[in-house]
Amino acid sequence: MIRVKASASLYAAGLLWLLVVGGLSLRFGGGDAPYSLDDAWIHLHFAENLAAGHWGMEPGQISVPSSSILWPWLLVPFAGTAFLPWWPLLLNLCFCLLSLKAVLAFLRPYGPLPYSALLALAFANLVGLVYTGMEHSLQVLLALWILLGLRDLAGGKSARRLAPLLVLAPLVRYELLALVLPAILLIAFRRGRSWLLLLPLVFLPLLAYSLWLHHLGLPLLPTSVLAKSGPAAAEGLSATAASLLANALHTLQLPQGRVLGALTAVCVYLGLRRGGEDTLKPLALFCAAALGLHLLAGRTGWLNRYEIQVWLPALLVVLAVFASWLRERPAGQFPGMRPALLTLVLAFAALPYLRTSLETPWGVRNIQEQQAQMARFSREHWPHPVAVNDLGRVSFRNPNTVLDLWGLSSPEALQERLRGSDPAWADRLCRERGVPLVMLYEDWFPTLPDGWSLLGRLRLGSRRVSSDRSSVGFYLLEEERREEARASLLEWARGLPQGVRFESVIH
Repeated sequence: MIRVKASASLYAAGLLWLLVVGGLSLRFGGGDAPYSLDDAWIHLHFAENLAAGHWGMEPGQISVPSSSILWPWLLVPFAGTAFLPWWPLLLNLCFCLLSLKAVLAFLRPYGPLPYSALLALAFANLVGLVYTGMEHSLQVLLALWILLGLRDLAGGKSARRLAPLLVLAPLVRYELLALVLPAILLIAFRRGRSWLLLLPLVFLPLLAYSLWLHHLGLPLLPTSVLAKSGPAAAEGLSATAASLLANALHTLQLPQGRVLGALTAVCVYLGLRRGGEDTLKPLALFCAAALGLHLLAGRTGWLNRYEIQVWLPALLVVLAVFASWLRERPAGQFPGMRPALLTLVLAFAALPYLRTSLETPWGVRNIQEQQAQMARFSREHWPHPVAVNDLGRVSFRNPNTVLDLWGLSSPEALQERLRGSDPAWADRLCRERGVPLVMLYEDWFPTLPDGWSLLGRLRLGSRRVSSDRSSVGFYLLEEERREEARASLLEWARGLPQGVRFESVIH
């Protein structure tokens, strides 16, 4: 059994790591809530607009910039308060500690594991997710609870407590369908076909939400999902199938994708092999199916926050099998093999996620050096509308209009960008919204409109971790404002953090 002292070690390691990462993040955050992703501020701004009765980011523009149906509503109670930016951090701290508890609850019946395994789990990206300020910590907690429920089911216990979890999970994050669908099939196989009735219960809330979006004049899926998911944006059955295959092949070329592919193969083997722990075989097949679905339709990377919902349950099943295997054999038969084998497994599967957790404070620093400085310029030095491709920090509590050229909050911009239209569409949208200045990642847009004049580039002062690019181009659309822009940029540049620089090209 994993003893109490091991549980205490896991919690102590997790809390210590949370404090270390949090302390560095607070230091690098410049007094703001220490988030390593700009997207956290999108949800905060969206929640405040929801509280005010507006469904969107821009005044008069209806949009759904959140990939989660429920997460913005969890933030609404503190909308308009000074505590709101810190509320996601507190929520995620609670979800992280509950996830650590769920990890121990799952591993406890299968025998002892070395402290290195527990510490690797404590130090993995569970902590990094807390400081994204997003819904991923809750997403992982739900995935672990689903795994625990299926373990109880495999052991002959009731599956009733799983039903509300399976209905709730996709409302937190659509990607949780990768776990929900195999879970329903496993329950139906174990308890009878009547459990397939869970499928309409899962999809009815999602369908109702899509119909509501359609009623608002929006696409059936949130624009943030369409902007980031090739399969979701594909039109037609053949295009969707091709997009799913292309997504899987692309993912398998990435380091994280190779980890997922290897875990899929291992879980298939563990589920089909003879002998071993009977309760773990269906869980291994469940994880293999979830991993396969994520490879087809999910994303990986960008602080390793997308795939951890399937990575962690699969890793726990593999570790449980490993612990059971060691329990069945006297330790003396394999001198030195226990730590060696476990180290190899964890090194392959967990090191990319441990690295992300280590780099979290520097991700926070990136946001402070880039998006926070753009926000400061827009709010304090440029009292006019702006256009951006990173919407969150710049838009939060900004009295000026912020146009999103990437399309998370602008369905029209999203359609034009995905269509590969002539770049004149961006110029047209800016002029319709009265935007005289644009701040964007230049290579995100293959061709910029004619008439946009480069003012300079904002450069990060630290190694790039969470910002998608290390520089942001500032462009002017109205030449008559050149002198005003030059004076505003000069004044703003004096307040840039140490190491951050603005390379002006204004003469």
